[in-house]
Amino acid sequence: MPIFGVIGATLALVLSELLVISYQLYSIREEIPTSDLFHGIWKYIVADSIMFVVVLSLNFLLEMNIQLLILQVFIGILFYVLLNRLFNTYLWIEGVVFWEKFIAKN
Repeated sequence: MPIFGVIGATLALVLSELLVISYQLYSIREEIPTSDLFHGIWKYIVADSIMFVVVLSLNFLLEMNIQLLILQVFIGILFYVLLNRLFNTYLWIEGVVFWEKFIAKN
């Protein structure tokens, strides 16, 4: 850690997560087709990329302090939710179903 610092820690985390995901995909390969797992993933990649560009642009345009950091987080959330709605992702559909069940119970 002292030699590579934050970058080393980040790389170690990403590599360890990739190993865990690889093992999990390998373990379930006969039970669940991987094509089912990654169906529609392009929608999330596009939504993530747009959200990233928006938040990164705000980061360059605004002076950093705690209030503006919180604003960036909420703007990122807003963009991600709106883009999921626009692309009608599985995440959005499941969220709507969950919300409707929650409202019906209360």
